[in-house]
Amino acid sequence: MSVVDRTQEDPSSGVAPKGRDYERFIAAGARALVVLGALAAWQLAGAVGLVSTLYVSSPVAVFKAIFTIFGEPGVLESVLLSLGEIGVAFLLASLIGLALGLGIGLSREMKRAFGPLALFIMATPKIIFLPFFILTFGITSTTRSTFGAFEAIPYVVVSVMAGLELVQDKHRMLASSLNAPRWKFFRTILLPASMPGIITAIWYALRYAFAGVLMAGLFVANDGIGYLVRSYTLNLHTDKLLALVIVVSVVVILAAAGWSRIERAMTKWRNVGVGAGGNP
Repeated sequence: MSVVDRTQEDPSSGVAPKGRDYERFIAAGARALVVLGALAAWQLAGAVGLVSTLYVSSPVAVFKAIFTIFGEPGVLESVLLSLGEIGVAFLLASLIGLALGLGIGLSREMKRAFGPLALFIMATPKIIFLPFFILTFGITSTTRSTFGAFEAIPYVVVSVMAGLELVQDKHRMLASSLNAPRWKFFRTILLPASMPGIITAIWYALRYAFAGVLMAGLFVANDGIGYLVRSYTLNLHTDKLLALVIVVSVVVILAAAGWSRIERAMTKWRNVGVGAGGNP
């Protein structure tokens, strides 16, 4: 192999860049063919009467609904209302979850006492607690926002606790031997080292606040996205329902992709000085 060939390879994978580009192209083409084939089969099944378009609609009808749904009265207002509720739930989950996660994760005694409880609540389906929120706040926007925060908080707490575990013992011992002030240790060692867990926690706050608000809206709403989903389902407006689901899904996917870029940018310092084999 020539020197030029060796320089064009990725030292960590041994695959040439052109080869990786070709593999990505093939994978993207295969996915596109599968999606187009499924859409064609769906459209054909409705056209020949194999399935009822009243219940499953058709790709053409859904595509048209994507561009017309937000022009209908009340739809845009409902979407904006849900976005506001998600924002409130996200802020509550972030602030409360970060505070609890730091409070529990920084103390071994607190971690032993409340760590298992946080894991238990995280694994419990939170929808069973929705009636308590309805009884407390009624059928209001506050119910959806607080339930969204409640849905997200356990994930934030556990992620922050996991992030604090990334701090190496040798760094703790070094700070202790130098009698470093607690605030300085937190700012210069603890916070940067646990940043991956904190960033993940903030993403979970957004993700599960979003899911919690929409979930509550399916049961407790006279407006908002959850109400639209329930209304379209009951009235058999399948094209509008699927159009709304597609738009929401695209927004979530774009948010996840953007957050991944932010996470890589904020934690790229962790890879500085690390070679291909993972050793500094």
